[in-house]
Formats: sequence, structure tokens, C-alpha cells
Amino acid sequence: MQEPLVSISILNWNGKKMTAECLKSLKKLKYQNYEVIVVDNGSKDGSVEFLKKNFPEINLVCHKENKGFTGGHNAAHCVMRGKYLCLLNNDMVVDPSWLTKLVKAIEKDPKIGACGGGMFEWNKDHPVYNKNNPLWTIRYINKYTGFPWQEKDHEEFKEAGYLSGGATLIRKDLIDRIGFF
Repeated sequence: MQEPLVSISILNWNGKKMTAECLKSLKKLKYQNYEVIVVDNGSKDGSVEFLKKNFPEINLVCHKENKGFTGGHNAAHCVMRGKYLCLLNNDMVVDPSWLTKLVKAIEKDPKIGACGGGMFEWNKDHPVYNKNNPLWTIRYINKYTGFPWQEKDHEEFKEAGYLSGGATLIRKDLIDRIGFF
């Protein structure tokens, strides 16, 4: 059976190095049926040229000014082709099984409108994670500290009162019915 197409929306504003790390991690995904839409919010650091040169496979949407979180993801929604829209912050480095787990969870029940993964941030003493999100295997790594990956894989799936916009998978038909931002 064909995996549903997922449209991954990443916003960039003067963050070409972080965005590049995020895009590199996406290339390691076990889930293969996805498209990447990077929305550049008026960067002045050469991001657009850098992304065009180094990641020609992405769909790059360019704004002349910073439209923010909502304006950026709305632009991605307008060009997406997937059954699902995944909002992903450009400072995320994802685990190879991350998207597979999100799609598997949302496909289980048509009543699930959105789902997200736990996010991990490393500090010098120990990893810290957002306990309010369902805990899966997305990992936020501070590339400048050089701390290793979180080894623990959380398989817990639970209903949540909210999801972080940093890593959320949303049904496109839900967005179309209720509107986006």
C-alpha cells in the first residue's frame, strides 16, 4: 500500500545553517513519501541562494518580507500536495523514524486531526523534554554544544490538550474545513 504524501513546511529567516541541518536530517527519514516546502521569510543572509544551490529538490517559496509563523505556513498550505501538512521548525534535527511514527499514529483513527512528537533539548547536565507533548522520537539538538543523541525512544501515544507548532502533523482536509491561521 502506498504511503500517504506528507508536505513538510519549514520556515526560514536568516537561518541557512540551521535549516541546512534540518534538511540533512530529513534526507535520512525512513518514511519516503514526502515533499519539503521551505518558506523563506525575507532573509538577508544569502539563505535563498544557499538553499537553491544545496537543496534543489525542495519547493522554495520566497517572501520579500518576514510574514511570521502564520504567514509562512499559510504560504506552504497554498502549494502543498500532501494528505498531511507537517509544520517543522528549522532548528529541528529529526530521528529517522520520526515521520513514520507520526503518520502511523494519525492513520490509525480518522478522528485524529493532528499529532506531534516530543522535543528534546540538550543542556550541559541532562536532556530536557517538553512533557506536555506525546513523546516520540523527534530530537532538538543544540549543534553548538555537540551533545549526543537521546538514546531513549518514547513509544507513548496520548491525547494532548495542545501540540507545539515546532513539529506537528495536521490533516489537510481538517485545515481545508476549518481554515488555517
